[in-house]
Amino acid sequence: MKRILVPTDFSNLSKAAAYYAIGIARDINAEIILLHTINGGASPNALKNWEKLENSMINAAQNEADTMLSEIKISEGFSNISYSHALGFPIKDVIAQFVLDNEIDLIVMGTTGASGLKKLIGSNTTSVMENSNVPVLVVPQLAHYRHIKEILYASDMHNLSDEIKIVVRLARLFEAHVNVVHGIKDDLDKNVQLLENASIRSDKKDELIRTMDYPNIRLHVFRNESVVALIDQFLGLQQIDLVIMFSGELGFGDKLFQRSETRKLAFHNETPLLIYKKETRK
Repeated sequence: MKRILVPTDFSNLSKAAAYYAIGIARDINAEIILLHTINGGASPNALKNWEKLENSMINAAQNEADTMLSEIKISEGFSNISYSHALGFPIKDVIAQFVLDNEIDLIVMGTTGASGLKKLIGSNTTSVMENSNVPVLVVPQLAHYRHIKEILYASDMHNLSDEIKIVVRLARLFEAHVNVVHGIKDDLDKNVQLLENASIRSDKKDELIRTMDYPNIRLHVFRNESVVALIDQFLGLQQIDLVIMFSGELGFGDKLFQRSETRKLAFHNETPLLIYKKETRK
């Protein structure tokens, strides 16, 4: 993971995401790119004035970016950061193209928290989170970066072998513990319910450690119907620096998005949430 993208509108929210990304970049020696998107569309009647307006917006954004970069370099002493702008609409498509053209490994975006949920559903952060083919880290506005030591990976166990490889690959960068957290429901198959047995759970953990050649893996099983409630329950038991979930075509993630549970989690939790999709392999 070498290149991190932070979409910005120069608000306090996007600045908080940028400062959080700096903490990650320092730990893994990554580059940060700030990206400001400008709506490049214009009606035929406005075309003759559009170029002037577009240049004005580009210049204004550049001034904002220069100020932001200066603040970051002075307050954080971090220089491996640059700025770029892109024209187009909708923002999620502009970002997707920029990610492809610039070999971005991670997108970091901010969210205000529960109070902003109704306003933010359908917002830029949500649309990028649901459509990106690279992982998206959603950072609550009040979150402050601390070295990532404890990762919570919420799993339904059905795609564990594929997903754990991705999670461990990230965990190795920080030498972090991976807490695989699973919620058992009455309608799950008997093989999954067997994980309630402590000895079987221990065997499964040992198998994961052996297969991944990574000793910092723990397996936790709870009986809980709601994935969000399950994660909240575990966050109440242990300090977690990062929550990881999978979406897309993996089934588990589909259900979460259909019920908007991932959205609820992303917007009310104080812990950053990292979303991977099935096709994500970075």
